[in-house]
Amino acid sequence: MTLHPALSAFCLEICRPAFWACFGLSFLASAATVLAGGGGGAGVAANSPVTLAESVAILSLFGLAIPQLLLPAEGGTVDGARFAGATAAVVLAFTGVPLGLAVGSALGPFGSVETGPFRPWGHVAALLLMGWPTLLLACALAFAAGRVTGNAWAGRLAILGLLAWWLGGQVFMVGPDCRGTAALADPSGLRALAEATRYWSVQERNSLPVPLEGGLLLNRLLWLGVALSAMALGLGFDRLRARPVSPPR
Repeated sequence: MTLHPALSAFCLEICRPAFWACFGLSFLASAATVLAGGGGGAGVAANSPVTLAESVAILSLFGLAIPQLLLPAEGGTVDGARFAGATAAVVLAFTGVPLGLAVGSALGPFGSVETGPFRPWGHVAALLLMGWPTLLLACALAFAAGRVTGNAWAGRLAILGLLAWWLGGQVFMVGPDCRGTAALADPSGLRALAEATRYWSVQERNSLPVPLEGGLLLNRLLWLGVALSAMALGLGFDRLRARPVSPPR
């Protein structure tokens, strides 16, 4: 039985050592982050919903190395179905992050790390809101850049450009007057989350879920729109190149 090209590409990617290396490193890095004392501040549990979201957002920026390793090298010519399968492998590899955070939180008391009760939904929400969107955005930009230019390296450069955009925001968008713009322009959503929880008390940070409203909701919708637009652009070029050219009469 012949598999769908996307499913075939997904199975091919998850069988590669690079996939398991990315998954394992994601798991170890996130667990080490918790055990090293990574948390939301004094009195805030390392596994509170907001702290988990912040950790996943930060680790998603390091996770931009995953699409660099797993996306097809011939990005300029690969079809959309195969790229979709590879993208699914990328986001699956990143699930090592919430798993590592969960294990690190479970081991936290042995390392004098303050943790709260285990909330599975907190890990899932952090992954869905702050982790996967950044990885999907990177993959969409890589696909569009590769299809438009016909060059595999363009996709790699697009991911580096996304990271450069984030770094530029950290350097140039500083100060109280830039908070709103910086929160909106941050593709990771980290600054939007920080702005949404700026005035929360320790008790609120330990108990309340991630506030998907206001600036944070607008940020997530904006960058999801950018990702979908990039995908549409890449698929448009995909169909345009696949269309047969009629001979001149």
